Amino acid sequence: MKLFGGGTSPYVRKCRVTALELGMANRVEFAAIAGASEELKAINPIVKIPVLELDNGEHLFDSRMIMRYLNEQAGGTLYPAGDWAMIRRESAVEGLIDAALLLRSEFATRPEEKRWDGWIETQSLKINNVLDELEEGFAQRVEIAVMLEMFRID
Repeated sequence: MKLFGGGTSPYVRKCRVTALELGMANRVEFAAIAGASEELKAINPIVKIPVLELDNGEHLFDSRMIMRYLNEQAGGTLYPAGDWAMIRRESAVEGLIDAALLLRSEFATRPEEKRWDGWIETQSLKINNVLDELEEGFAQRVEIAVMLEMFRID
């Protein structure tokens, strides 16, 4: 298999980390590809990275699809059946990444006088909402773990 993407893309990094976590790093070759190249246009109709080229020549795109495919191929447990809470968290984090990339682009490319404060606040709100939700969920899991430890019988 070959994973096409850019070294700085958080979506490509998610796929590379998934391959590492599943013990598949030796089965997934990484290939750098330019974002708007003719090569990318030929393998992905939405012209976005990452793209995973399967051994049969078929191409999968969208990091979430690629991660699920790798998990299935490895017989992994990153995506337990019916774990909608985990899938919801994944979608929320994907939205956080999208908002962060949009904000970075806004500040890196748009002159200050042309920036729209309301739009910036909306993207920032998305990021903060997801972080708050993740933090709350983490705190609840820690609290449950502490309570279970208190009642543990050795």
